[in-house]
Amino acid sequence: MIRNFKILLLFLIISFVVPLKSNAQESVIKGIDYIFLDTLIEKAKVNYPRNKILKAKSEIAKNDIAKNNFSWLDVLNFTYLYRPNNNSTINLQDPNLLNGYQIGVNLNLGNVIAKPFTIKNSKSTYKISKLEEEEYSLTLEREVKNRYYEYLKYVNLLKISSKATLDAESLLKEMKYKYEKGEVSLEVYTNVLLNTTDQNKSRIEAEAEVFNAKALLEELVGEKLEDIKINGRN
Repeated sequence: MIRNFKILLLFLIISFVVPLKSNAQESVIKGIDYIFLDTLIEKAKVNYPRNKILKAKSEIAKNDIAKNNFSWLDVLNFTYLYRPNNNSTINLQDPNLLNGYQIGVNLNLGNVIAKPFTIKNSKSTYKISKLEEEEYSLTLEREVKNRYYEYLKYVNLLKISSKATLDAESLLKEMKYKYEKGEVSLEVYTNVLLNTTDQNKSRIEAEAEVFNAKALLEELVGEKLEDIKINGRN
């Protein structure tokens, strides 16, 4: 009888464990909320600090273009001099025959030549900053998806582990009853007890994985998942 029970128990365990992976994968696929996922991605693009930094750099580069476009006057230096017209004789120490206001203009040829290249470089810098921003936006989107899928995976594994724990506890109660009546040996009862302990341990580990995956996803999104609502739903 004991031998038959062991064989039955082993068969039940194998039958339960083998479909776990495929069932978990199917559950993850069915559990994906693409509208919620898109919301997570958009919030990450708004809230994640690295993305904010790149947007700020692009804005600075854009402002540099405008500044350089308006800096053409830097190549010109204006000077003026006022000489009062109240001398009837020539000053031998400063024999300047012109009186009144005198205006001078100096042209910096080096700046004139360099200015187009400066403007071109500022435009290239802005273009590079925008490309970096777009590149990181794609990277951030991919990372949000990865962490969301990882979170769903652990949520479904926790469901499976919780179900296995309930089944193990139910079997333990049954075996305890049969053991007390002398229908099963101490070895069988001990094995079921150890299996129940392992299932509880696996459930606790699965819960920890869910909390960790949730925290990693919220790190990118910048908000608690339970605080994110779409059309009145979480």
